[in-house]
Amino acid sequence: MQRILFILLFSAIVSNANGIKNIKSCSEGDSEACNRIGTFFEHGIETKQNLTKAKLYYNKACTLGHGAACSRLAQILKQEEDYQNASKYYFAGCRFNHADACCDLASLFRAGKGVKTDYKQAKQYYKKACSLGDKSSCEHYAYFDRNGI
Repeated sequence: MQRILFILLFSAIVSNANGIKNIKSCSEGDSEACNRIGTFFEHGIETKQNLTKAKLYYNKACTLGHGAACSRLAQILKQEEDYQNASKYYFAGCRFNHADACCDLASLFRAGKGVKTDYKQAKQYYKKACSLGDKSSCEHYAYFDRNGI
């Protein structure tokens, strides 16, 4: 029983030390650390789930050029049906060459959510996502191309 308590206590100390290290690294401009903290808050890993804090850390990581963080923040905003702000973060993520962000931005242009419907823009962003390795975007791009869009 004492051994189990020791292991649990040790795990909590190590986990807390890693959390402190991530916070310090984030405050020093480490975009990956900021993204990691955002992920912890978004999914309730080693802490209570808190989407407000997740968005704060994803925003900081995005500002530091972390494309995946921009995309994650946009996903949260999209789930909240804040399509206009979601499109801004997808745009940033795409600018940082994150394929998912480009694909999702193309989908917003196709559907006219948060942005004016624009099939040419959608095609452009599907093409970029495809060039970054997103296979579904390649299929969407090919569809647009076949249909003269």
